Amino acid sequence: MKKLLILTAVIAAVIAVRATTVIQGENGVGFIEVTIPADTSQKILSVPFEACLVGGSGMLSDVISTNGMKSSDNPADADQIVVLTTNAVGTPVYYYYWHKTGTGWETNHTVRLGGGETNVIPVVASNYPVARGLGFWLKRPASQAATTLYMKGQIPTSSVPVTVMGGTNFTLIGLGALDPVDINTNAVTWTGRYDGGVWGQDQVRIVTNLVTATAPLAEYTFWLPDDLWLTTAGTTNAVTINPGDGFWYLRRHGADATFTPVAYPQQ
Repeated sequence: MKKLLILTAVIAAVIAVRATTVIQGENGVGFIEVTIPADTSQKILSVPFEACLVGGSGMLSDVISTNGMKSSDNPADADQIVVLTTNAVGTPVYYYYWHKTGTGWETNHTVRLGGGETNVIPVVASNYPVARGLGFWLKRPASQAATTLYMKGQIPTSSVPVTVMGGTNFTLIGLGALDPVDINTNAVTWTGRYDGGVWGQDQVRIVTNLVTATAPLAEYTFWLPDDLWLTTAGTTNAVTINPGDGFWYLRRHGADATFTPVAYPQQ
């Protein structure tokens, strides 16, 4: 059985405690560190954990620590979490949460894609579920030093399929892994990926350290004959996805697709 870095449930929420034990077992509780480089304005993230003790989606304030995040009494000067979701009538909206000094993740406002709804308050962070495998942003104030973001929760031993909406939609996702994995890992199950020919294939778009200023996203396209994500040159030079990182999925078919994140322990 794979060894994983875990903490006991008693101290799992206290991220500042660095003493850890490497043991073997299931349903462990632990945390990961995600490096946020200096001057990063936005970073796509994805939680690889479940809610402690009960499983399923963890609440935002539980799985995303404020330790190391910039706090302020003004949302514009604080680190923010931005979640793409839908409102009560199914309209895509962004929920904003900011690190308020002395409080933690505080609700800010909701912004509808294309504008509007700025006076709508999101669900409070302690009641907003962050599904494993779905992505979100960390939005930082200008000119910030490098820092570390911590995510914590229960290590999953099974995985629930995640829906990728159809209709040429972008969805933020993550592989849910606790170790670096290739985008073509067989530990992730993709169902319904679409290859409709040139300009009609599903894509994933990933921010990497290999891209240039004129191409900030590395694109990988689904090729049905190979059943793989391939580069535009048709090679499998796929990028490694680190724990906690997320990326864009571009759906090129009207029907929904699904993927099942990595489950632990891996065989």
